[in-house]
Amino acid sequence: MNPEPALLQTFIETVESGSFTSAARRVHRTQAAISMQIKRLEEALDCQLFDRSSRKVKLTPEGELFYDHARRILRAYRDALAAFGDRKIEGEVAIGLPDDFAATYLPTLIRRCLQVFPHLRLHVVCEPSKRLLTQIADGTLDIAIVTEGEVQSTGIVLGREAPVWACSQHSDVHTQWPVPIAIFHSGDVFRRHAIERLERLGRRGRIVMTSPNFAGVRAAVLSEMAVAVLFKRNVDTNWRILAEQDGFPPLPELSTLLIRGNRQDAFFIDHIIQFISEAWR
Repeated sequence: MNPEPALLQTFIETVESGSFTSAARRVHRTQAAISMQIKRLEEALDCQLFDRSSRKVKLTPEGELFYDHARRILRAYRDALAAFGDRKIEGEVAIGLPDDFAATYLPTLIRRCLQVFPHLRLHVVCEPSKRLLTQIADGTLDIAIVTEGEVQSTGIVLGREAPVWACSQHSDVHTQWPVPIAIFHSGDVFRRHAIERLERLGRRGRIVMTSPNFAGVRAAVLSEMAVAVLFKRNVDTNWRILAEQDGFPPLPELSTLLIRGNRQDAFFIDHIIQFISEAWR
């Protein structure tokens, strides 16, 4: 049993993209070739990795176990190539993400990228999801991390999280009628869910401020003049998360998606995508 790295990569891409078709696009092979590689891997391991009775990609218990091992093996393999390669890996990669993600995930990503590729240049763009998708389409960005619902697109699902309602602990702004709300600029999905969910409880909401940056939404909360809709990871310790007992309904979960651009001349982009997936986990 000695599965080659290419088989491990195909297996990981299939799991993370959610389908054999998506994996085929990502590794630039046909769906038949992907199926053949998975079969070779299963034969090498002498077990079934995917549940073929499911219409969607679903791992067997053996597949779940091997997935974690495969990621670690491939990561060690890539690190070894980068550390002992006979040439320096140089170049630039452009990564875009909303700035509310940046404070949480960007330090880990930068550290990982520059540890493995010390001669790489990172160009980071912090913009709303809609703008990032436009920049992916025109080739300005190599990788974009966006929020589901803000854009009509598909990609690698990094994780799912429900936004929350939050306000200053020292404010009674959440008792006002209508509720003054602060959201991200172009935050159509936040706006829609916030207003609709309040109306179901017989309450009204009014957007009093929008901002393309987290700093603006944070300032609205600190002003004690608005309730913000944002992800829990961005809530300060001195803020109050509002729940149903406060008259604020739970909001639906949203996926965070990774979208890859069309650039094919830099192999290290595949590595960075893997680093991003690991950072989110």
